[in-house]
Amino acid sequence: VDGLEKKDLGGGTAILNLFASWCLPCVAEHPVLMDLSKKIPVYGIAFMDDPGNVEKYLKKHGNPYSKVGLDPSGASAPLFQAP
Repeated sequence: VDGLEKKDLGGGTAILNLFASWCLPCVAEHPVLMDLSKKIPVYGIAFMDDPGNVEKYLKKHGNPYSKVGLDPSGASAPLFQAP
């Protein structure tokens, strides 16, 4: 994932959230992430999205993320599937 490395996550408790500007459930959960980001670090992976759209999305809704990684091709999907 471009822009996000394991060392960025620190080693403590954190949330890793996959999101996209085109995802309606992502818009619905966004206020919760904004609140949580005040208490613990929240990291994001912009999944199958255009960087320009991600930037607009975060400007519109606020940015709860300590850092955002970009996964425009969806290559990270297998890492997050249930066994």
